[in-house]
Amino acid sequence: MTLTAPIFLSAFSRGGSNIVWNLLASHPKIVSPRMETHEVLFGKGPRFPKLRHFALDVRFGAPYIHPEKVDGHWFKNIGRLSPNTYGNRNINAAYRTYIARCFANILEMPTDGSLHLEKQPGKPYTAEEWRRCRVVFKSINGTLWLNRVFQEMYPDAVFINLTRDGLALTESRIRRSTYQSAAKFGAVYQRMTAEMKRQAETLPNVHILKFEDLLQDPVRFVENLFDIVGENLCEMPSIRLRAKGHYNAAGDYVRSEGSHVWLDRSKIFDHVNPEITQKQLEKLSDSDRAAFLDAAGSRTNKI
Repeated sequence: MTLTAPIFLSAFSRGGSNIVWNLLASHPKIVSPRMETHEVLFGKGPRFPKLRHFALDVRFGAPYIHPEKVDGHWFKNIGRLSPNTYGNRNINAAYRTYIARCFANILEMPTDGSLHLEKQPGKPYTAEEWRRCRVVFKSINGTLWLNRVFQEMYPDAVFINLTRDGLALTESRIRRSTYQSAAKFGAVYQRMTAEMKRQAETLPNVHILKFEDLLQDPVRFVENLFDIVGENLCEMPSIRLRAKGHYNAAGDYVRSEGSHVWLDRSKIFDHVNPEITQKQLEKLSDSDRAAFLDAAGSRTNKI
């Protein structure tokens, strides 16, 4: 498979990216790896992460992208490795070769379950169909900064930067203890949304979508999504989704485990809870709300 007009979906973790990723990958002409972009490129957890990240930094001549760091980079300000100068430098040949090899390895038609191989329920792809498919990658958090690299390597790529209400994301971070401080996440949110906006203004084929638009008007959102990527929605009678945790009628979060299931396209909207953001906002304390808005800025939260 060659990467022709790939699709790169960038979003905050827990920001609605899974449902959008699965919507796109449900189209018979689009496939997706089961791993997120940083896992495809750098693995799920090297044995000596700091040493490996430093080696990649030095070899590639550019800051190593890390999905959980505040500004998306392992190093913050170390001479030429500073992410502040990254926008003015081109990636070197080693970086391009490394990325292309990682993508090529994951996109070989496998039998180990590392990719979704059904184009519709009970209908697997043939080898020829697989070779003609486009690929949608999901990038979370700091991996957003790799979009400039991907655009250089794949000029025909389509980029979707998915944002979500920052206060709802803050509630998720505090509840899961992935962030102890709403103010720290507010700073992360400000940097990421600013980068999303900057990419939309300076790179071709970059589109910003809001998860709240999906909640409020799923039909229009899905139609717009497939208009952006240039695929016919009528060719997709079914949608594959993954069972995940959700809020019940009492407003309590219920953890859910499950695999991907196929649903009739007309039934997808029965599984979208338009009140999820509101329920999260109600659970956020006044102090965390104020701390986030002070760090991120009220305008940032409305991007």
